[in-house]
Amino acid sequence: MDIFTPFRDSPLLFGLGVFGLYILLGAIYRLYFSPIAQFPGPKLAAVTFWYEFYYDIILRGQYVFKVRELHTKYGPIVRINPYELHVSDPDFYEILYAGPGKRRERWKWHAAGLGIPGSMLGTLDYDLHRKRRMAVSGFFSTQSARRLQPVIQERVDTLVSRLISFKGSDKVVPMNLAYAAWSNGK
Repeated sequence: MDIFTPFRDSPLLFGLGVFGLYILLGAIYRLYFSPIAQFPGPKLAAVTFWYEFYYDIILRGQYVFKVRELHTKYGPIVRINPYELHVSDPDFYEILYAGPGKRRERWKWHAAGLGIPGSMLGTLDYDLHRKRRMAVSGFFSTQSARRLQPVIQERVDTLVSRLISFKGSDKVVPMNLAYAAWSNGK
């Protein structure tokens, strides 16, 4: 009887063995051979998304603050999951955020997180995103913003006067509702 006999006799053990080997080789790749393997950060974060899951889901949105701690410990560039780095250095702004003439494809993981795959923000392909962005760019021009300035100012004045009317009272102002009313012009 050799070491592989139990695996040949049981498809379940064989499947578990193959799965375990897959996990082990994936961890080795992510730790030592990944293109971002040389960047510092927690080893568990480099191997699996469970590190991020723990802080974001179990501890309810605390990963943002954990990333800040990681920068204190590891420096301006930190590996925060198997495929992503976080940079806290303004000198890298021009490198990270592509300017004119630089093509960047969006990461599928982030675009899927928006939950709107057919939208402009959920578009992965650079050329298709560019076409969609051009269709709405006129709405975000300086001229368009200036044209809306009186409307925005009127709504801000209304919001501020409403907030002032609560001054001195014991009433709680739910700001999410106040901002929703402000943005809808109610």
